[in-house]
Amino acid sequence: MRSYLLTFARLGDHYRYHEQYEKSGIPVYAPFLDGEPPTGMVKGIWNFTIKPFENPHGESTSFGFYIQHDRLGKLLFITDAEYVKYDFSALKVNHILIECNWQDGMVDYDSPNFRHKVTGHMNLQTCKDFVKHNASNELHNVILIHWSETTIDLDHAVEEIKSVCDVDVNVVIAESGLEIELKKEVL
Repeated sequence: MRSYLLTFARLGDHYRYHEQYEKSGIPVYAPFLDGEPPTGMVKGIWNFTIKPFENPHGESTSFGFYIQHDRLGKLLFITDAEYVKYDFSALKVNHILIECNWQDGMVDYDSPNFRHKVTGHMNLQTCKDFVKHNASNELHNVILIHWSETTIDLDHAVEEIKSVCDVDVNVVIAESGLEIELKKEVL
């Protein structure tokens, strides 16, 4: 199966190796590399429809993606974002892959990385508010990504996100080896 690499920001750590991926035959979808902000829907990548949207990431911008596919349904992919300024509630998404990087009381305020942590990455409360606002009876999975073991209590995060979702929503931490079949309909 061919793979695609989605890149999220103009920062070097987000797309540093895109040329190597392309040279090895993996198509790269990087909405910002043409120098213009992305607009409109991109269609035709394995019958996926992809809409990038900008998110604040510290002093730069990153991109989230709204992705549609007949079998997958509707998916939001959000990482490297302090918050999301868009409302997706009317879309009734099926899956949310979302950054949940830190929580109050667990961040080292004296760390040289403090400013980047709190202005470039989503905290638990912001993640919880976003999921709550965009949850519907069509939501099947919330997958917490881009977390830090030292700045968030993962079990607590899962419970907090579950508390704002329907009881049937699967809320999990993205960890090495995790496999979830993302489908439009849950049987």
